[in-house]
Amino acid sequence: MLFVVYWLLAINNHNGLVGCCQRTVQTKQGKHSIVKNIRPSKSLLLRTSYLTKVSRSRACPVTVDATFEKESDEITQIKRNLRKMLTHFINMSPQRRRIFALIRGLEGRYSPPSSVESLVQQLEGSWKLIFSSTTLGIPSRELVVLKVTQTLGVGKMRDNGCFEVDMVNRCRWNYVQQGAYGNLEIFCMLTFLGRCRFMCRVLEYRVEAHDQVKTKEVRSIVGYLQRNLPREFFDPNNCMLQISFVDDELRIVKWLGKKFAGVRNIFYKCEDEETF
Repeated sequence: MLFVVYWLLAINNHNGLVGCCQRTVQTKQGKHSIVKNIRPSKSLLLRTSYLTKVSRSRACPVTVDATFEKESDEITQIKRNLRKMLTHFINMSPQRRRIFALIRGLEGRYSPPSSVESLVQQLEGSWKLIFSSTTLGIPSRELVVLKVTQTLGVGKMRDNGCFEVDMVNRCRWNYVQQGAYGNLEIFCMLTFLGRCRFMCRVLEYRVEAHDQVKTKEVRSIVGYLQRNLPREFFDPNNCMLQISFVDDELRIVKWLGKKFAGVRNIFYKCEDEETF
């Protein structure tokens, strides 16, 4: 029996491109029988695979809203755990490791705004310093720090093309020896560098004290404040910082550079604009 095989080109039909193979069988009696073997061509396979993927995605849709809601729930839970840890914080190593794990969890889920204007709008207002990872020395008993806040103003585009933000670090203190109260204000300027990073410059230090504090005691008060406050809060001059997380109630600052590399600050939004 002699077999002659003819391969034909793929043709179009109403379902798409198919490859057709016709096999002609010649018998001894000279009769011919034609058998059509329809095989899908490569283009049909690709389209079938595509249609299968589309049909599966329609059957089990994954919406952006569902993903965002899951991410938002995770952030809310991490923030709740972080607040609980900070409420009972007594500066022990296991607690610090747990706090850093929660901080990294928030930083990894943070999506920065697309523009510096949107970022600065989130940063505006007064924030209360709750946590600093700086290791402090032995605090002075002569002076007690009552409250530490940071106020960020409206950003401005300068004539030199730099986007800058006014920042004021404030500290309310009690001078135990005299029973006097006072304020420390550190006026700074933040220059936007890109990717949520700023360069900080200190412009001025200002100490306000009650009348019972003598002039010669002001220098001692400044020394006590320097010992009792985080270093990055008291002297952030020429240091780089990054906003690693911020929302309506919580802000995390990550310090960069040699001086304060890796230091984290946690701020909570002040509920009221209380003046010192």
